[in-house]
Amino acid sequence: MLRSRQRGQSVVEFGIVAILFTLLMFAVVDFGLLLNSWVAISSGTRQVARATTVGFLATDLTTMVSGLNLPGVSRTPYSPFASYCCGSGGSDDEIVLTVRDTLGAYRRLMHIPVRMMLPPVFLMEHLMRNPMVTLGQLKLLEKNNITRLDSVRHAFGFDPARFADNADYLNDY
Repeated sequence: MLRSRQRGQSVVEFGIVAILFTLLMFAVVDFGLLLNSWVAISSGTRQVARATTVGFLATDLTTMVSGLNLPGVSRTPYSPFASYCCGSGGSDDEIVLTVRDTLGAYRRLMHIPVRMMLPPVFLMEHLMRNPMVTLGQLKLLEKNNITRLDSVRHAFGFDPARFADNADYLNDY
């Protein structure tokens, strides 16, 4: 009887240690990816700064900046997930990219199905005082919110301004 209790205790201890070890391994990998991105960004910045001081033309600098290969930064949607959320990925990615560029928070774009977001959002809603996203907000993503292009002009009598031209207010938050 005592032996089976010791064996059960060993299984529980192994479970706790395995979880902690897995979390540690993910942290090491995540830190490695962060360090890789930081080195790539600083190297690209150094390359563009040197080209600027040497006297490259503005068009050459623009080409050089747009040609930088930064890990984790992509403007193309990941095709297997592109149709799960937010339509085809065109105009919705434009909004996300505008917010990202305005705030200076350069992160990789990921298209995650809404159903995969339900468990973490449920936990956030129950564990955090002010969660970033709620289940109600996720359910709004499932609604068909497509409208005609001229609906604002038709309903209110004016043409709306482009979001990218008026996104500066995001810096206040």
